[in-house]
Amino acid sequence: MPTLILSGKADGIVAPSYADNFARRLAHARVTLLDGIGHLPHFEQAAKVAGLVGEFLRDRAVGRARGSATTIEYGALRLCLPTLA
Repeated sequence: MPTLILSGKADGIVAPSYADNFARRLAHARVTLLDGIGHLPHFEQAAKVAGLVGEFLRDRAVGRARGSATTIEYGALRLCLPTLA
């Protein structure tokens, strides 16, 4: 199962090295370490995290353009993302 692991380089609770350790235990895992971000990347840099998740899903799913948005389906997940020019 493709897995995206996001970790803040400035995380003072869980060391970023845990992300690499965890990824070694999962087939098809990708680690992205985020500069200047701590323990809550989805709060600290929500737009950046959303972009990374969207990119990850786009790389792995079948997308269909619908007007100014792209609908991505991945298993039971359906995500509608604005099309970026």
